[in-house]
Amino acid sequence: MSRKTILISILFFGFPVFIFIGSYYYEFSIKKQNLLYDEDSYSNAKKTSLFHAISKNTSFSIQGNIINRFGSNKIEIRNLKISNTKTGELITRSKRFIKCLVHLGKNSIKIIEFMKLPIKENWEFEDTQILKKEISINENEEIIYDQKFLLEDIEVTDSNIEAFKEDMINHRNNGFRNLRKKSKQKYIKNFMNKLLVCAFKGDEVANTAIYEFEKYFKTKLKTNLKEWHKNVVSKLKLSKQK
Repeated sequence: MSRKTILISILFFGFPVFIFIGSYYYEFSIKKQNLLYDEDSYSNAKKTSLFHAISKNTSFSIQGNIINRFGSNKIEIRNLKISNTKTGELITRSKRFIKCLVHLGKNSIKIIEFMKLPIKENWEFEDTQILKKEISINENEEIIYDQKFLLEDIEVTDSNIEAFKEDMINHRNNGFRNLRKKSKQKYIKNFMNKLLVCAFKGDEVANTAIYEFEKYFKTKLKTNLKEWHKNVVSKLKLSKQK
C-alpha cells in the first residue's frame, strides 16, 4: 500500500473515528458531572436481597440496589423495600431515586432517607436528611414502625427566593413551553425542588404551587415528572406533621 493510499484512508476513516471518540468522551464527562446533582443518576448496582433478625421470632427481608456497605451492619441503598419475612407484609419502601442509609441494629432497623435538595445559598445542592424511620418490636413481639421528618438548616437566602419568584411568575404566565426538549425534564424537576425548599421555609405561594402544579403552571407532567411530583408532595405533607 502506498503512502498516498494510507493518507487517504486516515482522512476518510480515521477522522470520523476521532470525532466519534471525542463526542463520546464529552458526553461521558457531562454525565459524570451530572452525578453531582441529577437525581436520576443513581447506582446501577444489581438488586440485592438480605435478611436481618431483631429477635428469635422476627426477621425482615431487605431488598434494593446497594450502593455502599459500611462494615457488617450499615448499608447505603436505593429502591429500598423492607418486608416481614414470616408474613410477607410490606413494612416500608422508598422510591428508586431516594438514597437511604440503613443501620441494622440488634433490636431495630433504622433508616435515614436522603434527597438531593438545593438548600445551600444560591441554590447549591446537598444530600439532605429528610426522613428518619425505625422498625422495632415491643415486649409482645409486635412490630412497631415509626417515622419522623428531618431537615437540615436551609441556607437559601430571602434574596434567592425573591429572584426565584420572578421565575415562578414567568412560568405561571407561559408554562414551560420555551424550554429545550432535552433539558426540560431536569429543569422542571429542579424547579419543583426549589419550590419545596421555599415551602419548607413557610412560603405559602410555593406551597400552593406544589399542590396545584399542573394547573398553576399550565403544564402537563409526564410519567417521570409525575412520580417526582408525588414525592415532593409527600415530603411537604410530612413536613407539616413534624
